[in-house]
Amino acid sequence: MQAGYDSPQAPLAYSMLRLISLVVFPLVAFVGFPNVGFMQRVMYAVLGAVVGLVLPIGYLHRSVRLHQQKIRRSLPDALDLLVVCVEAGISLDAAILRVAKDMGFVHPELSRELMIVNRKSNAGVTREEALRGMWTRTGVEEIRTLVSSLIQSEKWGTSNSRVLRIASETLRRKRRQAAERRAATAPTKMVIPLALLIFPALFVVILGPAALNIIAGFRGVVQ
Repeated sequence: MQAGYDSPQAPLAYSMLRLISLVVFPLVAFVGFPNVGFMQRVMYAVLGAVVGLVLPIGYLHRSVRLHQQKIRRSLPDALDLLVVCVEAGISLDAAILRVAKDMGFVHPELSRELMIVNRKSNAGVTREEALRGMWTRTGVEEIRTLVSSLIQSEKWGTSNSRVLRIASETLRRKRRQAAERRAATAPTKMVIPLALLIFPALFVVILGPAALNIIAGFRGVVQ
């Protein structure tokens, strides 16, 4: 569910994918090298088994990370719309439904989660349980903080619009700080590509003519 696959067949499909990859990769690695020795083929098969075991897990974790990232990016916009709806006099449940419909094309991941919250509320589930269920399905820490703040505001009778506005400003500030951190670490991450790709080409361009002259000089001395 945290990766965005919430159908009842998703766990079975994931288990079958792991089983198929665990069988196919070692078989291809064992059969695909007929010209090598038996022990080398066995080593290739073991390596293929490791790849087949790790690849589906890595793909699932990557899907979870990308899905959470999309939801995290769409939260400030959704909170701004919720603030507008609540300050206009609409109840929080109706505001969640309205925002879910309006954000369906722009942010479908968060829109789907808000629609599930609305459907659960209409089915008789308390708002607290419905909101906590959204955090359980997504695993996004910002949603857990938002849900806790909304639950506390309802218990103490404070304004939901103020809580939503503060949460939106906090999320935008965190997003800006995260972008600044990524920009600050960019030069460090560029060291390895520079060392592997750009510096050798520069050395060839700068030192190439000198090396050719030195080689020609040595040839003249030898002759």
